[in-house]
Amino acid sequence: MIRTLDSLVLWLGDFYFLSAVLLAITLAVGVALRQPAKRLAVIKAMLVALAILAVLCALPRWSVVHLRTAAQPSAISNANPHAAAFAAASNLNANTNWPTNDALPLPSAKPASDAATASAIWQEIRWQQVLVTAYVVGAVGVVGWLIIGQLAAIRLRHHAQPAPADLIAMLEEVAPRGRVSPRLGFNEFDKTAKKVPHSSTTTPLAASFGETGLRDQVASTEVSPRRELESASRRDAATWSSLSETRTDGFGDTSLPGLELLVSARIAAPVALGLFHPAILLPKDFADTKSAIRNPQSAILSILAHELAHIRNHDLAWLAVSRVLLVLLWAQPLYWLVRRRMRFDQETLADAAAAELTSRQHYAEQLVAWARSLSTRPLPMRLSPAVGLWEGTTQLRRRITMLVDNELRILGRCSRTWRATSLVVCAAITFGLSLITIYPARTEPPAQDSSRNTDPTAKTAKKSEGQTVKLPIVVAKHVLLLNGKEIITWDGLDKRIAALADPSNAMPQFYFTSGARESGAAEVAKQFIWELHKKYKLQGHSEGSLWPRAGIRYDRVETEADLHDESRRVQGRVLDAQNKPIADAEVIVIPPVDESISYKAVNIALVEGRVRNRLDEIITDTNSEGRYILYLPKGQDHCYILALHPNAGIALIRFGDWQANEDVMRMLPWAKLEISVGAEAGTVQSVSLSTRLRDHDGYPELVLSQYWSDLKQTKTTNNFQYSHVPPIWQTSISRDFAEPGGGTTGLDAASVSLLPGESRQIGLGTLSDKQREWLKQLRDGQQQRLDALKKQEQSKK
Repeated sequence: MIRTLDSLVLWLGDFYFLSAVLLAITLAVGVALRQPAKRLAVIKAMLVALAILAVLCALPRWSVVHLRTAAQPSAISNANPHAAAFAAASNLNANTNWPTNDALPLPSAKPASDAATASAIWQEIRWQQVLVTAYVVGAVGVVGWLIIGQLAAIRLRHHAQPAPADLIAMLEEVAPRGRVSPRLGFNEFDKTAKKVPHSSTTTPLAASFGETGLRDQVASTEVSPRRELESASRRDAATWSSLSETRTDGFGDTSLPGLELLVSARIAAPVALGLFHPAILLPKDFADTKSAIRNPQSAILSILAHELAHIRNHDLAWLAVSRVLLVLLWAQPLYWLVRRRMRFDQETLADAAAAELTSRQHYAEQLVAWARSLSTRPLPMRLSPAVGLWEGTTQLRRRITMLVDNELRILGRCSRTWRATSLVVCAAITFGLSLITIYPARTEPPAQDSSRNTDPTAKTAKKSEGQTVKLPIVVAKHVLLLNGKEIITWDGLDKRIAALADPSNAMPQFYFTSGARESGAAEVAKQFIWELHKKYKLQGHSEGSLWPRAGIRYDRVETEADLHDESRRVQGRVLDAQNKPIADAEVIVIPPVDESISYKAVNIALVEGRVRNRLDEIITDTNSEGRYILYLPKGQDHCYILALHPNAGIALIRFGDWQANEDVMRMLPWAKLEISVGAEAGTVQSVSLSTRLRDHDGYPELVLSQYWSDLKQTKTTNNFQYSHVPPIWQTSISRDFAEPGGGTTGLDAASVSLLPGESRQIGLGTLSDKQREWLKQLRDGQQQRLDALKKQEQSKK
């Protein structure tokens, strides 16, 4: 989930920045173009380009041009900067008096000022989550708005009634070659539609503009626009009449799907609805033969021509596309400007089509008269802008200006060449922009210079004769894995051994998974092992098993992609408390335990600040710059990232916190414990440590175990020194007693939490009577279990 959040933040940043550039270019081109049809072609190409850009910005590693450079890690302000994050990752509760960063000895640190405290609080706010949450809430709001509009459109259409025959006849007057009935459609406009004579009585018109804000728009057009219209009419009536008669601009020559003509008492102005099954809804007043609003010779015909032009130009479809993109770009102000420009150009072309029936001046008068009439009549219903072609219009003056501008001849459509060129240019600009990202490039870690991460056979030339070369190999269900990281075949293993200076020095270490044993791969492997023995006269080999959680992970590997899934790549840097890079640090990804395993704790055995068995873990080493690369298991984001180094210390952080911490892990110095136990007659004692992090919020329980048998102590003693104790967490001390038949019985003795770099001595003394009683009960319980197992085995025989 955290990775998804970060990916969404990256996508949002790039998409909104690049879309702003694309939208700004579109607006600039629109200013230079005078023809609405050409502007619309550019805007439509831009809508397609925005959809492509949204996809390209989501592709990982698509962008190659980075506008910013990676910031270098800043100096830390105290000796233990990572302690607070370490404690937070440990899920410390308020009732536990464990030390925090504030309790650490900082002799050179100055008291924090109020400004510094406020800055720290400000930085602690997860702005990425706030940003993404706000964006998602806004997108959901837009989706809800569109759904409400769609439901309103369905309801409006459901309650509408078929138009009367005289209205259908008027529609046929506009498109006489089609057949229009209440439930039948027409096919196409007539290229030679009749011109309606200019009426001496100005009639109101609803040319698909909403009532919102309409009354205010018309307030200043009651006197002077009429005079301008009459003057323009006298100047160019003959010219416009000639253009209207010839019809050379291409209006009306597009085939259309079936169309319904309906009337409704729920609306005050005409509206076009339906993406796949379009319909024109007229106010019920238009069907009332006694209503003063009717004028069959001009007004209604102009209305029908206007709405038909919208449908012919596929305005409903492009409006739907813009609304879908609005879900992604609702917070982009430039997108709202482009949508406004698109709606204005759609209305302008529809106005031009309607004006063909009479004249531009007369149609402009109809618009003004309709606005006046609408301002004085009660409106039956206010439709949402999400319903059909019903946008609240505040551009009436501009539409009228376009109509009376006789110097501009509005073309009904632009050429195919222009549309194709617009699409190609927008696509080219989009692909170019998509290669840019506002985020800095992540520096690829150089090749590992630590011998811990290299192929053991790569340095054979430097190895002396007689020195054993270990080859750890995992025999899994589907593949063999060298060092658990590289898929290898038996032939490949043969060649690796043959490449050694002395092949007999090879010591293969085979680890069989449960899947390999169940599938028979283990038996096949043993045959190959025997052949290698005979061929190279090997000194020997070892066979063992792994933790079940590790075996399950290896059994899922079938191809190289399962080992190195680039979409699950993690890279970062490990620094010490002085902000210096740590080389040769072990970095481990700790995912939750598979659901098929009954116990859920991840147990990692540490030996002197290192992992005992590297094959059990998803592990790598840092290079000389402290950098590393790892690959998370598929489908698991609740992972810890653990860094270990024998000298520098330990660091642990949750994957999500790691992303927010600029990919940097800072280590805390190890703590030290010296533990002494009182002698107990007749038994040998030892001490082991268990540092535990409880499971929470989907993250697994983590246990770091250390055993006396792994310490560098050559003889039995009652003093035990552990120099690599994880600080901050609670560490339990177990007092173990050797049993005659082998193994030990452990008794919890104490628990402690240490500061980074702290050394402490603890004396456990001799056992109390209560502890001796507990120890006896534990031994009796173990003996009972052993006896029960023996009886089961005997009964099977």
